[in-house]
Amino acid sequence: MSDQTLSKQELWRLRISDYRSSGLTALEWSSQNSFSLSALRYWITRLNKKKPSQEENSKPIFAELPMLTATSFLGVAPITIHMGMIRIEIMDSCHPDLLSNLIGILNNHA
Repeated sequence: MSDQTLSKQELWRLRISDYRSSGLTALEWSSQNSFSLSALRYWITRLNKKKPSQEENSKPIFAELPMLTATSFLGVAPITIHMGMIRIEIMDSCHPDLLSNLIGILNNHA
């Protein structure tokens, strides 16, 4: 693929990948590839600041939880956890394994 068909960002992503895998210092790589050190640093900073797209942030995360038998929860108030648009209600009779799994999932993905 020629450099002409790539956007500047794509081209600099490739160049930065080449720099990082080269084992050279930024100054050495820049000199050997006829780029200024400031250009390399600029693009590294610019591409690191680029935020993931909204689509990437909105992908659901699914987790398998153990099936437990239902019991009567009449008269028992749940604990409610709010995280952004996520709402989780936990009853005081929640099985400890289920609660442990839920906390682990939240730690890994929150």
